[in-house]
Amino acid sequence: MSEGKCPVMHGGMTTATPSNSDWWPNALNLDILHQHDTKTNPMGKGFDYREELKNLDVEALKTDLKALMTDSQEWWPADWGHYGGLMIRMAWHSAGTYRTADGRGGGGTGNQRFAPLNSWPDNVNLDKARRLLWPIKKKYGNKISWADLMMTDADMAMIKDPAYREISERFYKDPEYFSDVFARAWFKLTHRDMGPKSRYVGPDVPKEDLIWQDPIPLGNTDYDVDGVKAKIAASGLTVSEMVATAWDSARTYRHSDMRGGANGARIRLAPQKDWEGNEPGRLAKVLAVLEPIAAEAGASVADVIVLAGSVGVEQAANAAGITVTVPFAPGRGDAIDEMTDADSFDVLEPVHDGFRNWLKKDYVVSAEEMMLDRTHLMGADCA
Repeated sequence: MSEGKCPVMHGGMTTATPSNSDWWPNALNLDILHQHDTKTNPMGKGFDYREELKNLDVEALKTDLKALMTDSQEWWPADWGHYGGLMIRMAWHSAGTYRTADGRGGGGTGNQRFAPLNSWPDNVNLDKARRLLWPIKKKYGNKISWADLMMTDADMAMIKDPAYREISERFYKDPEYFSDVFARAWFKLTHRDMGPKSRYVGPDVPKEDLIWQDPIPLGNTDYDVDGVKAKIAASGLTVSEMVATAWDSARTYRHSDMRGGANGARIRLAPQKDWEGNEPGRLAKVLAVLEPIAAEAGASVADVIVLAGSVGVEQAANAAGITVTVPFAPGRGDAIDEMTDADSFDVLEPVHDGFRNWLKKDYVVSAEEMMLDRTHLMGADCA
């Protein structure tokens, strides 16, 4: 460019090169399968948060959080001398993104810190709440995650702020009852996306099993697995019947909130036993064969359903001249109706299954897109 000539280009672009989307307008966007890749994990492969939590002084953390609530800062003064309202709002907005429909969202990952959540209008000024927490997060480091810290500080605000106690007493004649009901509601809100109770860690884990946690008793691991497989193989069930039943039992699993799945064998309970996609007639036939085998062996029906699927896969491979042994780990339990909130399982009903080439009806969304969504929900992209 000659000296003194304007470096800015003038005029309009009169030509354009076709993009990939122009050539393939119906191509699937696979970006959702690239989320949370191990290469983006700043903690490294060897980091174990549950082990780090064991080294956390929970009482000291609570003491620090209680002190924070009334330590008003000039750069962001506490309303009426207490940060409780701000911290409660932060935790509420973090947990409140949870969606029962697909289990996505919630406060379990602390993603309120990132775009687009951190710029949503409803979350305005919550960056100040996180900034107030930063000295405490820095003090305890990896012993407490941002997600857990954001929930814990709100718990301290709810318990200790006398203003909230006065409000509760104003509207309820029985404060103890109100406290119990509200505590249960708050606990559910902030823990609904964490999955089964076995994933909880720390001294404040409630001993009570709550039905929304989808409780499942521990299953037996001390039985003859090979003997059970032999009985299944001799039962007369077809490969299709065994594999389809095991798959249908497992496919309800959602990696987003750890609900569903084969553990618990809830496929034999309402509402799952009547779902169209589970082929109730075929399911009843298979269960009538597998349940006596489970009872005789001392195994759970959940385990035997999974074993039946393994037997089916091994038989199919053998028919093709290939010998395989499908890995299996025993110990699943069997849930009962009293442990199951049937209405809450309606959202887990499959209305499509690209892996079985099945659609309940035609939808606006393509079958390929629904299969992609199911793959992500099942955590199949995380393997």
